[in-house]
Amino acid sequence: MLKNNQISNAQSNQKPSLLTIGLNFYVSLSLLLATSPALANEPSIIADPGASNRPDILKAPNETLIINITNPDSKGVSINEYSRFNTPTTGTILNNSNKNIDTKIAGQIDANYRLNKEASLIINKVNSAEKSSLKGNLEVAGSRADVVIANPNGISVDGLNMINSRSLTLTTGNINKLSPKEIELISNNSIDIVGDGLNDKSSDYTNVISNAINLNSNIHANELNIIGEKAVASSKDRLYNDIKAKNQENSFSLDSSALGGMYANKIKLVGTSNGVGVNNNGLVIANNNIEISLDGDIVNTGAIASNKEAKIEAKTITNKDEALIAAKESLNIKAETLVNTSSQIYAKDINVEAKKLVNNSSSQARVEKSSFAKNLALKQSGENRFKLEEVNLKEIKAKIEAKFKKLGKELSEDELNAEILKEAISKDSTLYALNLHKDSYLYGTSTKVFHNLRLDIDKNEVVLDTSKAKDREVLKRIYYSINKEILNEEDKANFIPGSIVASNDINLKTDELLNDKSFIYAGNDLVLDSKDITNVALNLTRDGRSFNEFKWKQQEWKGKMGKVTGKKKWVTKGGKSTNFNFSYTDVGLPAVFAAGNNIVGSTQDFSSYALNDDIKLANVDLDKFSEPIFNSPIIKNLNRKVKNQGYYYSLDSINSAYIANILDGLYEARMR
Repeated sequence: MLKNNQISNAQSNQKPSLLTIGLNFYVSLSLLLATSPALANEPSIIADPGASNRPDILKAPNETLIINITNPDSKGVSINEYSRFNTPTTGTILNNSNKNIDTKIAGQIDANYRLNKEASLIINKVNSAEKSSLKGNLEVAGSRADVVIANPNGISVDGLNMINSRSLTLTTGNINKLSPKEIELISNNSIDIVGDGLNDKSSDYTNVISNAINLNSNIHANELNIIGEKAVASSKDRLYNDIKAKNQENSFSLDSSALGGMYANKIKLVGTSNGVGVNNNGLVIANNNIEISLDGDIVNTGAIASNKEAKIEAKTITNKDEALIAAKESLNIKAETLVNTSSQIYAKDINVEAKKLVNNSSSQARVEKSSFAKNLALKQSGENRFKLEEVNLKEIKAKIEAKFKKLGKELSEDELNAEILKEAISKDSTLYALNLHKDSYLYGTSTKVFHNLRLDIDKNEVVLDTSKAKDREVLKRIYYSINKEILNEEDKANFIPGSIVASNDINLKTDELLNDKSFIYAGNDLVLDSKDITNVALNLTRDGRSFNEFKWKQQEWKGKMGKVTGKKKWVTKGGKSTNFNFSYTDVGLPAVFAAGNNIVGSTQDFSSYALNDDIKLANVDLDKFSEPIFNSPIIKNLNRKVKNQGYYYSLDSINSAYIANILDGLYEARMR
């Protein structure tokens, strides 16, 4: 049996004082750094000599510290007070056994002679002005117990691994000796998770209770509760899970860096103080539910994801910089303002209640000018072919086939070719110009400019036929010029919209809703209870002109005496006909407001800036680009005239992956 060597407990008799805060807390990057540890030749853990609840500190031969905790009261609570509490990397044992026992980190150790019975709650309370540093293994010897480490001066956790604890509570609050299951947060000192972080997966649950929490490394837990406020935390069924605000003088802050993360089966984050709130740049991942409730703000630039349900409530919620908020089942969000910028909000069902909802992009979208002109020379007769430079016919065909297959519709070959042609005409300048002249006639004749316009998909060409109109034809052409706005190619490739997507239903209850060059899509129903909805796309203007020209040579009498002399000459006849001046608007970056089934609900005002200046929303024809196929949407209580710049529609039998696919001709939907 290993014998334990007593170490000195001779310490100062000076009573510690609690840190009182008169200023509002502000987040400092220096708080991410752990307080300098005690000198190497000084003990890591020192009992408070002036306290009545002094544990005994021993050391095993392998350098593991053994703390013989105080005898618990009738309720099973053991209170232990320290002037220093820094657990070393060599390991620490809280000896909760009244008989000799085997441990994982120090082998067999002696019984804790102070115990009449084993404790159910072990409170470790620091009374000095020194911050605690927690490292290495911390094992409860004997029966599992709830472990509390309380230090109002702050706690730094770097590689703490809990063994045989029923729960772990880390707090910068003050423990009430008369009611030890109550914690009062009296300071704004922080709990910092750094380095190798915290592993408490073996405990039933983990509480981190502080007005300031800096997460620069990972927390692994079974059930994780992050609690921060000027409050009293008391016990009901579980330790410190009932939070009652005491006053609102202090502020709560949780700052998570890109290296920080929370991984647990269940995560709960509570803070009712008016404060900075949560700044998450890491990962908050729960196998079960996530619950976040704050009176402050949440800024998420990382990921908050639940394998079941998620409930998030805060004053302002900002999801930005390609961040993710997701739930496999339902996602419930309540805030005064919800901003989703170049980020994703995904779930099976999404319920949003907010005074203001903004779904937009932070991506650059520069508009440039482009002008060009082209002559399409036509043969006197026969087949004419022109390469199409602005479209890929095979890709268009594949998309249309996939789209109709998804809709459960089978197209004949002629119907498919017609759909491909319609799609290509809307995207290729040559085809657009040719289509303008499909019913035009050559100058001075009754012959059409061309006939039988069709596509050669394999060669990516447009094919048409011409007929001889005159002998000695010298010119037969179609001319067109276009001035157009175009989206910068780099910006288009890198554009990231905001996306709010549910595979089933979306319910939006808002006073003001802005969907700016982004998309909101419900696989089933999109239900609205909104006063004002604004759906804003980036439109591009196009204008140009086109005409056909036909000339031929013919003989005429030479001069006034030609008929007398019998002399003739060759002259060129003909000219231009069917002049078109055209102007239209194209979609550069769309704003999509869509549902797989119905869009239902009510709104007082819908502003959407027009592709068509005067339409009734309930009857709007949205089949502008042939992808996707827009069915007449069923939109109740919205029979008003609107201006429609974006898309406001419903689709049959599609899902979020499909909506991303069929929109990629308009912009690259980044559904990662």
